[in-house]
Amino acid sequence: MADKPSEIHSVRKIGKELGQVEQLKKALSVFGPFLRLAGVDLSKIMDPLNDLPKARREFDEFAKVLDRFNDLFAARGWVAYDWLSIEVAKTAIAEAEAGDMDQAEGMLVQHYGADQISLQLRTLMGLASFRPRMRLAELALIDYREGRYHACVPVVLALLDGMVNDLGNLGFFSEHVDLTAWDSIAACDSGINELKTLLFGPRKKTTEETVAVPYRNGILHGRDLGYDNRMVAAKSWAALFATADWARRIEQGKRKAPPPEPELTLSEVIALLGHTNEAKARLEAWKPRRLEDMPELANGPDTPEAALTEFLDAWKNKRYDVMAKRTHLFRSDLTLNARAGEVRTFYRDLQLYGFEIGSTADQAPAVTEITVRGRGNQYGQPFDASGTFRLVNFDHHEMPVTQSDGSGYWYVTSWNPWQQAFSGDTPLAP
Repeated sequence: MADKPSEIHSVRKIGKELGQVEQLKKALSVFGPFLRLAGVDLSKIMDPLNDLPKARREFDEFAKVLDRFNDLFAARGWVAYDWLSIEVAKTAIAEAEAGDMDQAEGMLVQHYGADQISLQLRTLMGLASFRPRMRLAELALIDYREGRYHACVPVVLALLDGMVNDLGNLGFFSEHVDLTAWDSIAACDSGINELKTLLFGPRKKTTEETVAVPYRNGILHGRDLGYDNRMVAAKSWAALFATADWARRIEQGKRKAPPPEPELTLSEVIALLGHTNEAKARLEAWKPRRLEDMPELANGPDTPEAALTEFLDAWKNKRYDVMAKRTHLFRSDLTLNARAGEVRTFYRDLQLYGFEIGSTADQAPAVTEITVRGRGNQYGQPFDASGTFRLVNFDHHEMPVTQSDGSGYWYVTSWNPWQQAFSGDTPLAP
């Protein structure tokens, strides 16, 4: 297991590949004349290589941010993980290094607003170990949004403990729990392992003083009576999301490192650079679709609107196999039947009786958000409200690609944007 985030496999691999590309650039400067004689268009290779110094600086900064974040904040209950905003982390680090740790923590707390938590909760839908806990998580989010931190914190800590227990027969707060995983930003020595030690620390005296850390024993055993504040609640959510980084690796069978990958040949590196250059050109040429053209564009077979309509029609008709095809990205290690079973479990008490596609907004080359009015019944309560679905276009390597790439497939990443829309209106008849 790595000591710090910059030492995990993915980060070291990127650094190594950047080094290989630097060597390739030097080689091309020597063998360039011979390659031109062979008909190789060097401009398609050298253009992305000329951006290498900037890419190297950005990568080095990224790795340093992860390590420095843990150095400064792990002892206070914050650790780096895969969904942590790098920009937020950089800003918090700057404040801490300037000597204002309270301001730095305050910025982190503000970042974990209810909407941000709702967004990150969606990513946990892909975890079999967390999906049955989503209902309680959404209720805890309602409490968090309304400032009922006394109710929110114990629930989040319990959900965190149970998720880990389902994967290792020992809870997060167990003394002998194994929180190691391969290639996980969070599951390094300076990450959730240090976080667990902090949160699981003994709390031997009853106190009414305000605490700033979600001490599990103090809270659940009734010793820390001043835990009901946003700082503790935000750190509880952050701990859950960081541990989900570990849980995702465990569910993918990545507790231990796989056999080493074969090194790329020079021809493979050149082919990869050519593909990257083409993708870069498509990215630079991308523009959001114009509203006046939307009716015609939305009727195409490979559009996010068509994908969402397929998903919602399947939801309405309880075609869980069709829904699974549009949501399988987060559990690509499962068979279609297994994914359909998980989708069926989630939507068992969520009936959709009717819907109308509303506004569409292209947020990024691979991301579109679509507003939909839905009518149905959730957990016995009718609803009639609008919600926003987010769709992402991924290729078969699970990398985001522009719609013009041709190799992508639109996935619905918002499984249920109406979870809080219990309006009380009478739904349409099935």
